[in-house]
Amino acid sequence: MLKLIVKSILPRDEALLKAVAPHWEWIAEDGMPNVASIMAVQDFWADTFRTVENKVPQGRVIEPSIAKEAVQRLTAERPFG
Repeated sequence: MLKLIVKSILPRDEALLKAVAPHWEWIAEDGMPNVASIMAVQDFWADTFRTVENKVPQGRVIEPSIAKEAVQRLTAERPFG
């Protein structure tokens, strides 16, 4: 994926892109969103690049009940064995 992105930007420098772009792609095994990471993304764009004028409070960004329900159902129903 990184190589595809590098083809679309100037300068075409993969090392530069790795140096300036934080990596927030981590996903928890239980499916829960990484709240700290998501809020860090917002901080990055708001504080570093000033592309976000008003930050959204954490409670309006994350609604974990969907992931919690999915984990409960997967545990109870065991659809994958």
